[in-house]
Amino acid sequence: MFTQETNFNTDIIMKNLLYSICFGLLMGVMFSCDQSDQEVAPVGSIEGYATTVVTNMSDVTSFNEGDTLLVKVSLDKWLDKDIYFTLDVTAETGDESDISYNESDLVFPAYTSEIVIPIVILADDVVEETETMKVSVKMKGDEQYYAVQPASVFPTYDVTINNVNAEGVLTVNVGWDNPNNDLDIYIFSDIVGLLGGAESSDNPEICTDLYQAYYDVLYDEHGILLENFYLLIDPYYVEGDEVDYWVAFGEPDGTNTYFNDCTLRVKDLDDNKYIYDEENEVGGYIVMSIHLDEDGDFTFEQIDPHVVVK
Repeated sequence: MFTQETNFNTDIIMKNLLYSICFGLLMGVMFSCDQSDQEVAPVGSIEGYATTVVTNMSDVTSFNEGDTLLVKVSLDKWLDKDIYFTLDVTAETGDESDISYNESDLVFPAYTSEIVIPIVILADDVVEETETMKVSVKMKGDEQYYAVQPASVFPTYDVTINNVNAEGVLTVNVGWDNPNNDLDIYIFSDIVGLLGGAESSDNPEICTDLYQAYYDVLYDEHGILLENFYLLIDPYYVEGDEVDYWVAFGEPDGTNTYFNDCTLRVKDLDDNKYIYDEENEVGGYIVMSIHLDEDGDFTFEQIDPHVVVK
């Protein structure tokens, strides 16, 4: 009896020991496999990412106002999702207000190999000199991290904008420092009266109503030459007793003439320098005399609209 009980207990102990050894070996194998998998797992390949190529299709970076810069964006393989780009403009003497583009043109549709982004250089009738800015097309958001090769190059273009004045007319700008003020401007002929003007809330006010053809518009019928004109300013609203303003003239051939640091003292204006058109119910004080010659060239003389005490 004693011997049998001892053998029975021994068998139980051996079985438990065997189970423990097997369980330990199994856990060791599982841990070893898991650890091995972690060590050899790949970080992530970018071989399947598309490569982006950005090209200036215009082949130039110097543009006249009214021209269009065409930027082409190409991918070397189709993607199954839309990609979004953004236009990055770094202001120098010019800024984003000098160009126009559509946001929809910056979307690269899925299953497409290329898009062309038109960037229009605005013809704004602002009399100014040559301007420059930096323009680049770049990825928008984080799409580049899972769709486009990080090595893709997005060039920056140094864009030059050449001013272009309106054809066949004198472009007149009048601007002022205080944005709360509001001046209106008019062009008068010394013979036929009001020819045009600008009476918006814009700053500067822009007028393109004095045509080169006015020189002889009445000559054939009446022998009258239209060659002398006036620029008038109506101080529609002015804070305080005076407003500092400037005048710029842009001729069709690209010649620009500027009169800076002008002052309109609203409580000291000479009524003899005031012209009023009853039919159109507009008027203003003469600040410039404009002469047009037979060659279509303009000359300018500044006139003081204030009462001069001698």
